[in-house]
Amino acid sequence: EPFLDDDGVGVKNVNKRASSTYSLRQLVHKEQQQTFRSGGLTVVMELTYRYFLNLWFNPGILFTRVAMYSMLALMVGGLFWELGERDDYESILSRAAVLFYCVAFFIFMSVAVLPFTVIERGIVDKEVLNDYYHPIAYQMAQGLASIPGTGLLAFLVSLIIMTMLKFNDPFWYFLNMYLALLTSEALAQLVSHVVPHFVIGMALVAGLFGFFMLFQGFMITPSEFPDRLRWTHYIAFHTYSWRSFMKTEFDGRTFDSELFPTGESVLQFYEIEDVNRGNDMIVLAGYAMFLHLCSFVVLHVRHTFFYGRLEAPSSS
Repeated sequence: EPFLDDDGVGVKNVNKRASSTYSLRQLVHKEQQQTFRSGGLTVVMELTYRYFLNLWFNPGILFTRVAMYSMLALMVGGLFWELGERDDYESILSRAAVLFYCVAFFIFMSVAVLPFTVIERGIVDKEVLNDYYHPIAYQMAQGLASIPGTGLLAFLVSLIIMTMLKFNDPFWYFLNMYLALLTSEALAQLVSHVVPHFVIGMALVAGLFGFFMLFQGFMITPSEFPDRLRWTHYIAFHTYSWRSFMKTEFDGRTFDSELFPTGESVLQFYEIEDVNRGNDMIVLAGYAMFLHLCSFVVLHVRHTFFYGRLEAPSSS
C-alpha cells in the first residue's frame, strides 16, 4: 500500500492530513455560524452608522445637493426680493407662483438620491443573501439616515427664502418643506428598489413628480378636474404641501386689489380656504411612512422569492 512503510511514517502523515482537514471543517463551520443574521436594533444602528461614514468619506453625496438647493433658493430670493412686504395684485400672483415652484422643484431634486441608492444595492444584496441582516433593517437604516440630511436641506431653503422674501411663519414653512422632502426621498428609495438601473429610476420618479405637479391644484382647481381624474388631486402629496404653504402665506392678509382684497379670497379662488395645516402635515408624515412600508414589502419579496434579482429566477 503506497501510504504505509516499515516504520509507520505513512500512516502518521495520513492521520495528520485527516486531522488538519477535520480542523479546517470545524473552523469553516464556526465561521458560518458567526455570519448568521444579526439582531434588529443593533444592525439598524450599524447600517445607519455606515451610511454616515460613507457621507464622511464621500461628502459630495450630500454637499452637492446642499449647493444646488442653496443656489436655487438664493436665485428665488434675488428674483422675488421682499415679495412678502408687497400688497399689490402682482404680488398675489407672484406669491402663488413662488410657492408652487418651492413645492415642485425642491421636491423634484430628490431624484438625486437614486444613483447612490441603486449603486449601493449590489453590496446590500450580497449582505442580505449571506444572512448578515434582514432587508427590512436596511430600509429602516435608510429612513433614519435621511432624516438629518433632509432636515439640513429644508433648514437652508427655509432660512434663505424666509429671510429674502419676508414670508409668513418660518416654522410652518420649515416643517412643511421638511416633511415634503422626507416624503419625496421615501418615494425615490421605493423606486430604486424596483428598477434595474438608476437612469430608469430617475425617469420614473421624474414622471411621477410631474404627474403630482399637474394635479396639485395650482394649474387647475380641483372642481375643474374631469370626474374620472378627480382622485388624482388627493393622491399627489404635492397637494398637501402646496395648499399648506398657501394657507400659511395668505391667511389673514389684506391686499390692494379689487379682485382679491383679502388672502381669504385668494384661498377661495384656489378652493383651499378650509385647509387645516396640522392635518396636512400628518398626511405628509403618514405618506412617507406608507412609502417606507411599501419599500419593506418590496425588499422582502425581492430577497425571499427573487434572491435579490429584479427578474424571476430560472427553474434551472
